[in-house]
Amino acid sequence: MRKIVKSCLILFALCVCSVQTFAQKVVEVDTEGENTVLFVSIDKAHPELVIVLNNSVSPKFNEAGMPQFLLTNKKGTFGLGLGGFVRGIPSVDFGGISDNDNFLPMFITSPNVLGDRSQFRMDITNSQLFLKMVGRTKAVGDIVVYVAGNFTGNDYTFRLHNGYVQFLGILMGYNFTNFMNLHAFQPTICNSGASGAVNYRVTQLSYTYDKLKHWSFVAAAELPTIYDTFGAYNNKYIKSGRQHMPDFVAGITYKWGEKSQVRLAGVARDLSYNTKSGDRWKSKSKFGGGVQLSTIFDLSYNLSMFGEANYGNGISKYVNDTQKLDIDLVPNPDDNYAMQTLPILSFTGGLRYDFNPKLFTTASYSQTRLYSENNWPAANSDFFRYGQEIIVNLFWDPIKNMRTGAEYIRGWKKDFSDAGKLHANRINLLLQYTF
Repeated sequence: MRKIVKSCLILFALCVCSVQTFAQKVVEVDTEGENTVLFVSIDKAHPELVIVLNNSVSPKFNEAGMPQFLLTNKKGTFGLGLGGFVRGIPSVDFGGISDNDNFLPMFITSPNVLGDRSQFRMDITNSQLFLKMVGRTKAVGDIVVYVAGNFTGNDYTFRLHNGYVQFLGILMGYNFTNFMNLHAFQPTICNSGASGAVNYRVTQLSYTYDKLKHWSFVAAAELPTIYDTFGAYNNKYIKSGRQHMPDFVAGITYKWGEKSQVRLAGVARDLSYNTKSGDRWKSKSKFGGGVQLSTIFDLSYNLSMFGEANYGNGISKYVNDTQKLDIDLVPNPDDNYAMQTLPILSFTGGLRYDFNPKLFTTASYSQTRLYSENNWPAANSDFFRYGQEIIVNLFWDPIKNMRTGAEYIRGWKKDFSDAGKLHANRINLLLQYTF
């Protein structure tokens, strides 16, 4: 099976290389007057179609950009593009190990457990393929249909990364949560980004209004998946329940200059679970919610600052460094029939300096802190309490469509016990080619 997948990928890559060379000139695929279908490189496409494509590119770093070639018509009222990138990341941990492809403090493991203080890794699974269709209509304006995936599934299988349809400010599908500020997300080689940042994708129905000069607004209903009930399965009176309400997210953004902005967002959650009452089970719920304040702004011509701060209860699934802890809902030691939420605080702040359009560097500090409620997690337990992280990186685009980079990460982790901090270091290298 793996040989077949590899063969298909190699064939696909060869086809893409051939197509890119072939598409330097306009090719008529179907000739029926106004309905003539053209196969063109992006620089030959209709200007208004290129604007729609460019405006629909995600501002988040490490996301696919513009397709290199299109199927389109002479009027430029629709375009179908295929593209992606191959992204290779060799890395080495030393002075401690974060036992995951993505470096996060929560994964830092005691050398007494693994017996190792260094490791070498290589990852290419976050390479992406995408298909994007855009249409310019009179009835509903511009329509964008987008599907992207990578190879992070089990046994390197293809996995959905994004998939949605968008028009008139409405987005329906699978995309990044609206609690997240894509513009303020730090550029990193590590695919997860900074440990204290919100980074989560979810099925959603959202509406964005951005017709004002400085202000934009978003409101969304998102699928209420819960990273839930750590330890609840050891309690015969409590079990996981089906969710009855979507997660509601709203945000307001003030923009100025070319890319400066400040954003306030909030999420409200109804976290449901089942508790036993006599011989029957009944549904209960606990309120969860959080707020985020984020920003990115220019300090000078080449220097900019970015950051975000998040606080809330029952929001562990949103924050990088708590996503795998399963603590949106946890047991309440004072009541065997009840669950509770835990407060979480996280923040990231950093700087970016652009030497020129092809070379830039960033540096940041992140922290994520979990607070105990009703002695859960218990004092002196080895459960994650807080993590800290420093990231410094450099990116260089030596030629068109190629990106290289180097990154140093230092992380610390502390649990609820009296034991000292655990720490680890990682160096990431990047070679990425976009097609």
